[in-house]
Amino acid sequence: MSIILIVLLSVAIIIILTELTSNTATASTFIPIFGATALGLGQDPLLLIIPATLGASCAFMMPVATPPNTIAYASGHINIADMVKAGIWLNITSLIVIGIIIALILGPVFGVELNKIPIWVN
Repeated sequence: MSIILIVLLSVAIIIILTELTSNTATASTFIPIFGATALGLGQDPLLLIIPATLGASCAFMMPVATPPNTIAYASGHINIADMVKAGIWLNITSLIVIGIIIALILGPVFGVELNKIPIWVN
């Protein structure tokens, strides 16, 4: 499987889970797993960690995802179906935008190189 697909899959997993659980709890649980996975694939851990961290901030769909979502739902003016309809498109857009951002900044800003484990890992 391509490393790009693995990166996008990790972001998608995080985005889906943050709709059901706390963003912080999801990130705290999965960041170490993604770091170890990247090392196992012979990649810089930041290649999976940074996109997953960005994905953890993309909870737009469900009332339990964030306190503002809960407040909006509790007002009674918005139902879950409306939140899901709007949120799914925001999540898909976020996945695409994170993919583009990672492609543009991961190397120049963070010094991440494909198929190379950095010295600081050892």
